[in-house]
Amino acid sequence: MKNADTAEIFGCEFNLQYQFSGLYTALNGLENSSDGIERGEFGHWDFRASYAAKENLSVYLDINNPNDESTTAFQSGDERMNTEYETEVSTFYLGTTYVV
Repeated sequence: MKNADTAEIFGCEFNLQYQFSGLYTALNGLENSSDGIERGEFGHWDFRASYAAKENLSVYLDINNPNDESTTAFQSGDERMNTEYETEVSTFYLGTTYVV
């Protein structure tokens, strides 16, 4: 599930997006779903700001997962059998786009 809002202010475009993934089972080729690894639900925010400096040149800043959302996985539907706890860190990108 994705929710996004975009706004333009003084020639700059701003986009804020929230992505959410509910609980699901990763079967990885297994026939019996009770043997699969369940991924816990998680969500994270993404932010993008861009500015069109010229007709064919823009500058942008992307910030992904600024809330450092963690992910979990557990075996056979039992949350006490945790097989993974991973913190996804924020990433920042600053760049330009040039169209020929």
